[in-house]
Amino acid sequence: MDVARQLDQCDLVARIASKREEWTAAFKLLYRQYRTIDYVPPHPRGIAYRPVFGQQNTRTIVAVRRSSQEVVGTLTLVEDAPSPGNLSVDATFHKEMQELRDAGRRLAEVTALAAKPCKDLSPRAVFFHMVRLIYHWADWQGVDDLVIAARPSHVPLYRRFFNAEYLGPPKAHVCSGYAPSYPMRVDVELVKKKVHPDLYEWFAVLCGKVSDFIQPPMPKNVHEDLCRLASISTPSATTCDFASRLPAAV
Repeated sequence: MDVARQLDQCDLVARIASKREEWTAAFKLLYRQYRTIDYVPPHPRGIAYRPVFGQQNTRTIVAVRRSSQEVVGTLTLVEDAPSPGNLSVDATFHKEMQELRDAGRRLAEVTALAAKPCKDLSPRAVFFHMVRLIYHWADWQGVDDLVIAARPSHVPLYRRFFNAEYLGPPKAHVCSGYAPSYPMRVDVELVKKKVHPDLYEWFAVLCGKVSDFIQPPMPKNVHEDLCRLASISTPSATTCDFASRLPAAV
């Protein structure tokens, strides 16, 4: 069976989170998966949340089972702000991001990616469903480049299927628990031309209606509640770390 048919037959749908329950489930899933790789410190309420996730220019994507509506995957897309520096990737790779801005590129960061281990769903299928949605959303928004601080183990996937480009050497990234990460970008305009042939027809087809993209940002009361749940005392903070911690030796 070809890749596109397998993806179509998955018990999955990706959408922009629009309910308190979806945001909460997404950031609790993120916590569970990030704890396994020590990206976040232990937290008594089991949630990984940052103030940037509640900004006006941020959207969180969830992959849910069609059959049960269980959230099994999440990622967050943060558009660059008029005053650059709100992207998590700026904390470590500001020079690389600023070079893109200086070239007139409009950026959006893909961050906070997690997928629940499932016997009947591969993490790659969950990832592809979410990435297809963010590609079409970014294209609709006029974003030029999707940027990411990529774990070395994820780099081959991004390069093979989406022609992602290196922007510089790896560095210890604060938003990844100070683990080495590569700054990378995906040119949105080139995705349809460069996406892997096995995915082209499936990926290029708009999933849903354009009206699905017109989702409001997270309500202020939900953002403040999630900040309290995550023990964040300043909901307007711009730090990209999940909690105060000292960097590991690098």
